[in-house]
Amino acid sequence: LWCESATAIPDRGSPETRANRISNLLLAASKIHHLQLNSGQIFGFCHRVGHPTLRNGFKEGPVFVRGQVQSGVGGGLCLIATNLFHLFLTSGCQILERHCHSIDAYGGDRFYQLGQDASIAYGYKDLIVRNSSAVALQLRLQVLPEADQVVSSLWGKAENPWQVQVNSIVLQEVPSP
Repeated sequence: LWCESATAIPDRGSPETRANRISNLLLAASKIHHLQLNSGQIFGFCHRVGHPTLRNGFKEGPVFVRGQVQSGVGGGLCLIATNLFHLFLTSGCQILERHCHSIDAYGGDRFYQLGQDASIAYGYKDLIVRNSSAVALQLRLQVLPEADQVVSSLWGKAENPWQVQVNSIVLQEVPSP
């Protein structure tokens, strides 16, 4: 085991919204679970999960667009992207592309540390990482609705050569307009 990341699934919105979010998370996880990342190989979230459309099996859920909470197909996928960003960051993998959300909609109830989220917008914002180790890694990703968690882990056939510590520090607070 190289590293592991657990992210709480927020219990927000109507029962339908929650069910749709869980459905989107399960579908995305099924496309990522057991992914093999060879040395030097690049992982792109959007490339792997695909375009979140109704035709591709995704459902309406909460999304953030230009600082507003809206409903959109594939809503909730950022939760997995945020979980994976933390996993890859603490594993020592190279982060090639990552975007923060346009707002902090959760405030003190956020499911990630401030500044450690990852926003996804197909064709516009992605999470892209490179396995910069000499070891092939296996990515495991599970959505556990009964525990309200997304859990990911990276596994290799050799020990992780790095120890990574991540600290978030608020440098400035800018009030919302």
